[in-house]
Amino acid sequence: ISMRRQPVMLSRDGNSSRDDGAVFAELPQDTTDTDADILPNLVKDTLMFDVIYHKLSRSLNRWKPSSSLTHGTTATTINIDSPPHAWIIPWLPHLDYRPSMLQNILPQAKRKVENSIIFLSSESSSKKYHSSVNDASDMAFFEAGLAVIRPWSGVLDKGVLHRIVLDCLVPRLARHLSRIEIKHEIGTKCDDNGGVWASVNLLFRLYDDGLLPSREFLSLVEGELLLRIAGIFHGWLVNRIIDVERAAELYVRWKLLFLSGAIDNTTSATLSQIALREDNIVCRIFYGCLLMIKAAANGSEKRDDNDDLTLDELEPALHEVTNYKIVQARRTKEDRMRDEENEMAGCSIDPTGSTNNNSTKAHTSSFHGKRGVTFKDVVEEVAQHNDIPFYPKIGPASTKDGKVIFILGEDQIYLDSNVVYVYRGTDWHATSLEKLVSSL
Repeated sequence: ISMRRQPVMLSRDGNSSRDDGAVFAELPQDTTDTDADILPNLVKDTLMFDVIYHKLSRSLNRWKPSSSLTHGTTATTINIDSPPHAWIIPWLPHLDYRPSMLQNILPQAKRKVENSIIFLSSESSSKKYHSSVNDASDMAFFEAGLAVIRPWSGVLDKGVLHRIVLDCLVPRLARHLSRIEIKHEIGTKCDDNGGVWASVNLLFRLYDDGLLPSREFLSLVEGELLLRIAGIFHGWLVNRIIDVERAAELYVRWKLLFLSGAIDNTTSATLSQIALREDNIVCRIFYGCLLMIKAAANGSEKRDDNDDLTLDELEPALHEVTNYKIVQARRTKEDRMRDEENEMAGCSIDPTGSTNNNSTKAHTSSFHGKRGVTFKDVVEEVAQHNDIPFYPKIGPASTKDGKVIFILGEDQIYLDSNVVYVYRGTDWHATSLEKLVSSL
Protein backbone atom coordinates (compact mmCIF):
# COMPACT_ATOMS: atom_id res chain seq x y z
CA ILE A 1 0.00 0.00 0.00
CA SER A 2 1.41 3.38 -0.96
CA MET A 3 0.37 5.89 1.68
CA ARG A 4 1.53 8.75 -0.54
CA ARG A 5 -0.83 7.91 -3.37
CA GLN A 6 -3.79 6.82 -1.22
CA PRO A 7 -3.96 9.00 1.91
CA VAL A 8 -6.75 6.97 3.56
CA MET A 9 -6.79 6.23 7.27
CA LEU A 10 -7.90 2.83 8.57
CA SER A 11 -10.30 2.55 11.47
CA ARG A 12 -10.25 -0.23 14.11
CA ASP A 13 -12.50 -2.48 12.05
CA GLY A 14 -10.25 -2.09 8.99
CA ASN A 15 -12.64 0.09 6.95
CA SER A 16 -11.41 3.28 5.36
CA SER A 17 -12.20 6.59 6.99
CA ARG A 18 -12.45 9.37 4.39
CA ASP A 19 -12.90 12.02 7.08
CA ASP A 20 -9.35 11.41 8.26
CA GLY A 21 -8.13 12.32 4.79
CA ALA A 22 -8.34 15.97 5.84
CA VAL A 23 -5.18 15.40 7.83
CA PHE A 24 -3.24 14.71 4.65
CA ALA A 25 -4.61 17.84 2.94
CA GLU A 26 -2.51 19.98 5.30
CA LEU A 27 0.72 18.25 4.21
CA PRO A 28 2.93 19.56 1.37
CA GLN A 29 1.77 18.25 -1.98
CA ASP A 30 5.21 17.41 -3.30
CA THR A 31 6.38 13.94 -2.29
CA THR A 32 9.76 14.39 -0.66
CA ASP A 33 11.78 12.45 1.87
CA THR A 34 10.17 14.60 4.56
CA ASP A 35 6.76 13.15 3.61
CA ALA A 36 8.14 9.65 4.04
CA ASP A 37 9.03 10.55 7.62
CA ILE A 38 5.77 12.38 8.46
CA LEU A 39 3.21 9.99 6.98
CA PRO A 40 4.26 6.87 8.92
CA ASN A 41 4.09 8.84 12.17
CA LEU A 42 0.54 9.95 11.38
CA VAL A 43 -0.78 6.48 10.63
CA LYS A 44 1.37 4.41 12.98
CA ASP A 45 -1.00 4.38 15.96
CA THR A 46 -4.10 3.83 13.87
CA LEU A 47 -2.68 1.19 11.54
CA MET A 48 -0.22 -0.67 13.78
CA PHE A 49 -1.89 -0.44 17.18
CA ASP A 50 -5.61 -0.40 16.39
CA VAL A 51 -5.49 -2.88 13.49
CA ILE A 52 -2.33 -4.97 13.14
CA TYR A 53 -1.40 -5.39 16.79
CA HIS A 54 -4.85 -6.46 17.97
CA LYS A 55 -5.19 -8.87 15.06
CA LEU A 56 -1.79 -10.43 15.81
CA SER A 57 -2.54 -10.67 19.53
CA ARG A 58 -5.91 -12.34 19.00
CA SER A 59 -4.53 -14.73 16.38
CA LEU A 60 -1.62 -15.72 18.58
CA ASN A 61 -3.87 -16.26 21.59
CA ARG A 62 -6.20 -18.52 19.56
CA TRP A 63 -3.45 -20.47 17.79
CA LYS A 64 -3.19 -24.16 18.68
CA PRO A 65 -0.33 -26.37 17.47
CA SER A 66 -1.03 -28.94 14.78
CA SER A 67 1.41 -30.95 12.69
CA SER A 68 1.91 -32.62 9.35
CA LEU A 69 4.31 -35.35 8.29
CA THR A 70 6.78 -35.16 5.42
CA HIS A 71 7.90 -38.58 4.19
CA GLY A 72 11.40 -38.45 2.76
CA THR A 73 13.52 -41.17 1.21
CA THR A 74 15.42 -41.86 4.43
CA ALA A 75 13.28 -40.44 7.21
CA THR A 76 9.94 -38.91 8.13
CA THR A 77 9.92 -35.40 9.54
CA ILE A 78 7.33 -33.63 11.66
CA ASN A 79 6.39 -30.04 10.87
CA ILE A 80 4.36 -27.53 12.87
CA ASP A 81 1.62 -26.08 10.69
CA SER A 82 1.69 -22.29 10.34
CA PRO A 83 4.20 -21.72 13.17
CA PRO A 84 3.79 -18.36 14.94
CA HIS A 85 7.33 -17.20 14.14
CA ALA A 86 6.43 -17.14 10.42
CA TRP A 87 3.76 -14.47 10.88
CA ILE A 88 4.72 -12.79 14.18
CA ILE A 89 8.45 -12.05 13.87
CA PRO A 90 8.17 -10.05 10.58
CA TRP A 91 5.87 -7.57 12.37
CA LEU A 92 7.98 -7.13 15.53
CA PRO A 93 10.21 -4.34 14.12
CA HIS A 94 7.05 -2.31 13.49
CA LEU A 95 5.70 -2.86 17.02
CA ASP A 96 8.75 -1.89 19.08
CA TYR A 97 7.93 1.84 19.10
CA ARG A 98 5.35 1.10 21.82
CA PRO A 99 6.86 -1.20 24.48
CA SER A 100 3.47 -2.26 25.87
CA MET A 101 2.72 -4.13 22.64
CA LEU A 102 5.87 -6.24 22.85
CA GLN A 103 5.27 -6.84 26.56
CA ASN A 104 2.03 -8.52 25.57
CA ILE A 105 3.10 -10.32 22.39
CA LEU A 106 6.40 -11.85 23.59
CA PRO A 107 5.04 -13.68 26.69
CA GLN A 108 2.31 -15.15 24.51
CA ALA A 109 4.92 -16.22 21.95
CA LYS A 110 6.97 -17.89 24.69
CA ARG A 111 3.98 -19.93 25.81
CA LYS A 112 3.19 -20.97 22.25
CA VAL A 113 6.79 -22.12 21.68
CA GLU A 114 6.60 -24.27 24.82
CA ASN A 115 3.20 -25.63 23.82
CA SER A 116 4.57 -26.51 20.40
CA ILE A 117 7.50 -28.46 21.88
CA ILE A 118 5.21 -30.38 24.25
CA PHE A 119 2.85 -31.12 21.35
CA LEU A 120 5.75 -32.33 19.16
CA SER A 121 6.97 -34.62 21.93
CA SER A 122 3.55 -36.24 22.10
CA GLU A 123 3.18 -36.46 18.33
CA SER A 124 6.60 -38.03 17.78
CA SER A 125 5.73 -40.75 20.31
CA SER A 126 2.24 -41.46 18.99
CA LYS A 127 1.05 -44.10 16.54
CA LYS A 128 0.49 -41.34 13.98
CA TYR A 129 4.26 -41.21 13.53
CA HIS A 130 5.05 -44.46 11.72
CA SER A 131 8.39 -45.41 13.20
CA SER A 132 9.20 -48.49 15.23
CA VAL A 133 12.64 -47.13 16.10
CA ASN A 134 12.86 -44.91 19.17
CA ASP A 135 15.99 -43.18 17.89
CA ALA A 136 14.22 -42.17 14.67
CA SER A 137 11.27 -40.65 16.52
CA ASP A 138 13.67 -38.90 18.90
CA MET A 139 15.59 -37.28 16.05
CA ALA A 140 12.36 -36.25 14.34
CA PHE A 141 11.29 -34.57 17.58
CA PHE A 142 14.65 -32.85 18.12
CA GLU A 143 14.81 -31.45 14.58
CA ALA A 144 11.19 -30.25 14.70
CA GLY A 145 11.78 -28.70 18.12
CA LEU A 146 14.87 -26.86 16.88
CA ALA A 147 12.89 -25.55 13.91
CA VAL A 148 10.38 -24.07 16.36
CA ILE A 149 12.90 -22.58 18.81
CA ARG A 150 15.71 -21.31 16.57
CA PRO A 151 13.75 -18.48 14.84
CA TRP A 152 13.15 -16.88 18.26
CA SER A 153 16.87 -16.61 19.00
CA GLY A 154 17.61 -12.91 19.33
CA VAL A 155 13.91 -12.13 19.87
CA LEU A 156 13.18 -13.85 23.17
CA ASP A 157 15.64 -13.41 26.02
CA LYS A 158 18.46 -15.97 26.01
CA GLY A 159 17.52 -17.10 29.52
CA VAL A 160 13.97 -17.79 28.31
CA LEU A 161 15.24 -19.89 25.41
CA HIS A 162 17.61 -21.76 27.73
CA ARG A 163 14.74 -22.57 30.03
CA ILE A 164 12.58 -23.89 27.19
CA VAL A 165 15.41 -26.10 25.92
CA LEU A 166 16.30 -27.39 29.40
CA ASP A 167 12.71 -28.16 30.32
CA CYS A 168 11.41 -29.49 27.01
CA LEU A 169 14.35 -30.90 25.01
CA VAL A 170 17.23 -31.83 27.29
CA PRO A 171 15.58 -34.64 29.36
CA ARG A 172 14.71 -36.61 26.23
CA LEU A 173 18.04 -35.73 24.60
CA ALA A 174 19.92 -37.09 27.63
CA ARG A 175 18.03 -40.40 27.43
CA HIS A 176 18.68 -40.54 23.70
CA LEU A 177 22.43 -39.93 24.07
CA SER A 178 22.66 -42.66 26.73
CA ARG A 179 21.42 -45.19 24.15
CA ILE A 180 23.95 -44.36 21.42
CA GLU A 181 25.72 -47.53 20.36
CA ILE A 182 29.50 -47.23 20.56
CA LYS A 183 31.12 -49.34 17.84
CA HIS A 184 34.63 -50.16 16.72
CA GLU A 185 34.12 -48.18 13.55
CA ILE A 186 32.73 -44.67 13.81
CA GLY A 187 32.78 -41.72 11.45
CA THR A 188 35.16 -38.83 11.99
CA LYS A 189 32.40 -36.28 11.57
CA CYS A 190 29.39 -35.53 13.75
CA ASP A 191 27.05 -35.29 10.77
CA ASP A 192 27.64 -38.87 9.66
CA ASN A 193 24.78 -38.84 7.14
CA GLY A 194 22.07 -39.33 9.75
CA GLY A 195 23.97 -42.08 11.58
CA VAL A 196 24.19 -42.55 15.34
CA TRP A 197 26.44 -39.49 15.64
CA ALA A 198 23.80 -37.20 14.16
CA SER A 199 22.48 -36.71 17.70
CA VAL A 200 25.96 -35.63 18.85
CA ASN A 201 25.97 -33.09 16.05
CA LEU A 202 22.54 -31.89 17.21
CA LEU A 203 23.87 -31.42 20.75
CA PHE A 204 26.77 -29.38 19.36
CA ARG A 205 24.39 -27.27 17.27
CA LEU A 206 22.27 -26.47 20.32
CA TYR A 207 25.32 -25.03 22.06
CA ASP A 208 26.76 -23.31 18.98
CA ASP A 209 23.43 -21.55 18.40
CA GLY A 210 23.41 -20.25 21.98
CA LEU A 211 20.38 -22.36 22.93
CA LEU A 212 22.10 -24.52 25.56
CA PRO A 213 24.04 -23.18 28.58
CA SER A 214 27.66 -24.19 29.06
CA ARG A 215 27.24 -26.21 32.26
CA GLU A 216 24.42 -28.32 30.85
CA PHE A 217 26.24 -28.86 27.55
CA LEU A 218 29.41 -30.07 29.28
CA SER A 219 27.36 -32.24 31.66
CA LEU A 220 25.59 -33.96 28.77
CA VAL A 221 28.84 -34.63 26.92
CA GLU A 222 30.63 -35.89 30.01
CA GLY A 223 27.81 -37.80 31.68
CA GLU A 224 26.11 -39.43 28.71
CA LEU A 225 28.93 -39.75 26.16
CA LEU A 226 32.56 -39.50 27.26
CA LEU A 227 32.34 -41.50 30.50
CA ARG A 228 30.49 -44.28 28.70
CA ILE A 229 32.99 -44.21 25.81
CA ALA A 230 35.87 -44.45 28.30
CA GLY A 231 34.25 -47.43 30.05
CA ILE A 232 33.59 -49.30 26.80
CA PHE A 233 37.07 -48.46 25.50
CA HIS A 234 38.60 -49.88 28.69
CA GLY A 235 36.55 -53.07 28.32
CA TRP A 236 37.68 -53.55 24.73
CA LEU A 237 41.35 -53.28 25.76
CA VAL A 238 41.02 -55.54 28.81
CA ASN A 239 39.19 -58.23 26.84
CA ARG A 240 41.51 -57.75 23.85
CA ILE A 241 38.62 -57.05 21.51
CA ILE A 242 40.83 -54.44 19.84
CA ASP A 243 44.60 -54.22 19.63
CA VAL A 244 46.75 -51.22 20.49
CA GLU A 245 46.93 -50.02 16.90
CA ARG A 246 43.16 -50.08 16.53
CA ALA A 247 42.77 -48.39 19.93
CA ALA A 248 45.05 -45.55 18.84
CA GLU A 249 43.04 -45.12 15.63
CA LEU A 250 39.76 -44.95 17.57
CA TYR A 251 41.27 -42.47 20.02
CA VAL A 252 42.29 -40.14 17.18
CA ARG A 253 38.86 -40.39 15.58
CA TRP A 254 37.07 -39.64 18.85
CA LYS A 255 39.36 -36.69 19.46
CA LEU A 256 38.58 -35.37 15.98
CA LEU A 257 34.88 -35.81 16.65
CA PHE A 258 34.77 -33.94 19.93
CA LEU A 259 37.79 -31.63 19.69
CA SER A 260 38.10 -30.94 15.96
CA GLY A 261 40.43 -28.05 15.34
CA ALA A 262 42.87 -29.12 18.02
CA ILE A 263 44.75 -31.50 15.70
CA ASP A 264 42.88 -31.04 12.43
CA ASN A 265 44.17 -27.72 11.15
CA THR A 266 42.04 -27.95 7.99
CA THR A 267 38.81 -27.38 9.96
CA SER A 268 38.19 -24.50 12.31
CA ALA A 269 36.82 -25.56 15.69
CA THR A 270 33.27 -24.65 16.62
CA LEU A 271 32.28 -22.98 19.89
CA SER A 272 31.21 -26.35 21.29
CA GLN A 273 34.53 -27.96 20.45
CA ILE A 274 36.44 -25.04 21.94
CA ALA A 275 34.41 -25.34 25.14
CA LEU A 276 35.25 -29.06 25.35
CA ARG A 277 38.95 -28.44 24.73
CA GLU A 278 39.05 -25.86 27.54
CA ASP A 279 37.27 -28.09 30.08
CA ASN A 280 39.60 -29.82 32.54
CA ILE A 281 37.40 -32.89 33.08
CA VAL A 282 36.98 -33.55 29.37
CA CYS A 283 40.74 -33.32 28.88
CA ARG A 284 41.29 -35.72 31.80
CA ILE A 285 38.97 -38.30 30.22
CA PHE A 286 40.87 -38.18 26.93
CA TYR A 287 44.17 -38.35 28.79
CA GLY A 288 42.87 -41.37 30.69
CA CYS A 289 42.08 -43.12 27.39
CA LEU A 290 45.60 -42.33 26.22
CA LEU A 291 47.01 -43.93 29.41
CA MET A 292 44.83 -47.01 28.74
CA ILE A 293 46.47 -47.41 25.32
CA LYS A 294 49.90 -47.07 26.91
CA ALA A 295 49.02 -49.59 29.59
CA ALA A 296 47.75 -52.05 26.97
CA ALA A 297 51.01 -51.66 25.07
CA ASN A 298 53.07 -52.27 28.23
CA GLY A 299 51.17 -55.44 29.13
CA SER A 300 49.21 -56.40 32.22
CA GLU A 301 52.16 -56.94 34.58
CA LYS A 302 53.58 -53.95 36.43
CA ARG A 303 57.34 -53.75 36.81
CA ASP A 304 59.00 -52.27 39.87
CA ASP A 305 60.93 -49.76 37.76
CA ASN A 306 57.77 -48.52 35.99
CA ASP A 307 55.38 -46.03 37.60
CA ASP A 308 52.81 -46.32 34.80
CA LEU A 309 49.32 -47.45 35.81
CA THR A 310 47.95 -50.79 34.67
CA LEU A 311 44.68 -51.28 32.83
CA ASP A 312 43.01 -52.55 36.01
CA GLU A 313 44.06 -49.42 37.88
CA LEU A 314 42.71 -47.22 35.07
CA GLU A 315 39.20 -48.71 35.11
CA PRO A 316 36.70 -45.78 35.02
CA ALA A 317 33.52 -45.55 37.08
CA LEU A 318 30.57 -47.55 35.79
CA HIS A 319 28.26 -45.53 33.57
CA GLU A 320 25.29 -46.98 35.45
CA VAL A 321 26.22 -44.88 38.49
CA THR A 322 27.07 -41.73 36.54
CA ASN A 323 24.78 -39.78 34.24
CA TYR A 324 23.93 -36.26 33.11
CA LYS A 325 22.07 -35.29 36.29
CA ILE A 326 24.84 -36.47 38.59
CA VAL A 327 27.51 -34.70 36.56
CA GLN A 328 25.41 -31.54 36.43
CA ALA A 329 25.01 -31.55 40.22
CA ARG A 330 28.77 -31.98 40.66
CA ARG A 331 29.57 -29.20 38.22
CA THR A 332 27.04 -26.90 39.90
CA LYS A 333 28.70 -27.47 43.25
CA GLU A 334 32.17 -26.91 41.76
CA ASP A 335 31.05 -23.65 40.13
CA ARG A 336 29.51 -22.43 43.39
CA MET A 337 32.67 -23.24 45.36
CA ARG A 338 34.77 -21.49 42.72
CA ASP A 339 32.57 -18.40 42.91
CA GLU A 340 32.82 -18.35 46.70
CA GLU A 341 36.61 -18.61 46.51
CA ASN A 342 36.72 -15.74 44.02
CA GLU A 343 34.48 -13.62 46.23
CA MET A 344 36.70 -14.26 49.24
CA ALA A 345 39.75 -13.38 47.18
CA GLY A 346 38.07 -10.21 45.93
CA CYS A 347 38.15 -11.30 42.31
CA SER A 348 35.48 -10.54 39.77
CA ILE A 349 33.27 -13.53 39.07
CA ASP A 350 32.97 -14.93 35.59
CA PRO A 351 29.83 -17.09 35.24
CA THR A 352 31.82 -19.50 33.08
CA GLY A 353 34.24 -20.16 35.90
CA SER A 354 37.19 -18.87 33.91
CA THR A 355 39.36 -15.79 34.19
CA ASN A 356 39.90 -15.80 30.45
CA ASN A 357 37.94 -13.01 28.72
CA ASN A 358 37.86 -14.77 25.38
CA SER A 359 34.95 -13.64 23.23
CA THR A 360 33.67 -17.18 22.99
CA LYS A 361 32.87 -17.12 26.69
CA ALA A 362 29.89 -14.94 25.98
CA HIS A 363 28.15 -18.12 24.83
CA THR A 364 28.95 -20.18 27.91
CA SER A 365 27.12 -18.47 30.76
CA SER A 366 24.75 -20.84 32.50
CA PHE A 367 21.03 -20.43 32.79
CA HIS A 368 21.38 -20.80 36.56
CA GLY A 369 22.24 -17.22 37.38
CA LYS A 370 22.39 -15.23 40.60
CA ARG A 371 19.03 -13.52 40.14
CA GLY A 372 16.44 -14.61 42.67
CA VAL A 373 13.00 -15.82 41.67
CA THR A 374 10.34 -13.14 42.11
CA PHE A 375 6.67 -13.67 42.91
CA LYS A 376 5.83 -12.54 39.37
CA ASP A 377 8.05 -15.36 38.06
CA VAL A 378 6.10 -17.82 40.20
CA VAL A 379 2.74 -16.54 38.92
CA GLU A 380 4.00 -16.67 35.34
CA GLU A 381 5.18 -20.26 35.80
CA VAL A 382 1.85 -21.36 37.31
CA ALA A 383 -0.05 -19.65 34.50
CA GLN A 384 2.19 -21.26 31.91
CA HIS A 385 1.82 -24.71 33.48
CA ASN A 386 -1.97 -24.38 33.40
CA ASP A 387 -1.98 -22.79 29.90
CA ILE A 388 -3.60 -19.59 31.22
CA PRO A 389 -2.84 -16.30 29.42
CA PHE A 390 -0.81 -13.95 31.62
CA TYR A 391 0.37 -10.56 30.43
CA PRO A 392 0.47 -6.89 31.54
CA LYS A 393 -2.63 -4.80 30.99
CA ILE A 394 -2.11 -1.97 28.52
CA GLY A 395 -3.88 1.31 27.99
CA PRO A 396 -5.58 3.46 30.65
CA ALA A 397 -6.03 2.20 34.24
CA SER A 398 -3.14 -0.24 33.83
CA THR A 399 -1.77 0.31 37.36
CA LYS A 400 -3.14 0.14 40.90
CA ASP A 401 -1.35 2.16 43.57
CA GLY A 402 1.73 2.17 41.36
CA LYS A 403 1.62 -1.61 40.82
CA VAL A 404 1.28 -3.06 37.32
CA ILE A 405 -2.08 -4.71 36.62
CA PHE A 406 -1.86 -8.07 34.84
CA ILE A 407 -4.45 -10.05 32.92
CA LEU A 408 -4.64 -13.64 34.23
CA GLY A 409 -7.13 -15.53 32.10
CA GLU A 410 -10.10 -13.16 32.15
CA ASP A 411 -9.32 -11.62 35.56
CA GLN A 412 -7.39 -8.45 36.39
CA ILE A 413 -4.82 -8.91 39.15
CA TYR A 414 -1.90 -7.07 40.69
CA LEU A 415 0.87 -8.35 42.95
CA ASP A 416 1.88 -6.79 46.26
CA SER A 417 4.78 -8.57 47.96
CA ASN A 418 3.65 -12.23 47.84
CA VAL A 419 -0.09 -11.51 47.77
CA VAL A 420 -2.39 -11.64 44.74
CA TYR A 421 -5.19 -9.07 44.51
CA VAL A 422 -8.00 -9.81 42.04
CA TYR A 423 -10.65 -7.39 40.83
CA ARG A 424 -14.11 -8.80 41.50
CA GLY A 425 -17.29 -6.78 41.37
CA THR A 426 -16.28 -3.21 42.11
CA ASP A 427 -13.29 -3.76 44.41
CA TRP A 428 -9.95 -5.54 44.77
CA HIS A 429 -9.77 -8.64 46.99
CA ALA A 430 -6.75 -10.50 48.34
CA THR A 431 -6.66 -14.18 47.41
CA SER A 432 -4.25 -17.09 47.14
CA LEU A 433 -2.69 -18.02 43.82
CA GLU A 434 -3.93 -21.61 44.09
CA LYS A 435 -7.52 -20.54 44.72
CA LEU A 436 -7.42 -18.05 41.87
CA VAL A 437 -6.05 -20.56 39.36
CA SER A 438 -8.56 -23.24 40.38
CA SER A 439 -11.41 -20.80 39.71
CA LEU A 440 -10.28 -20.13 36.13
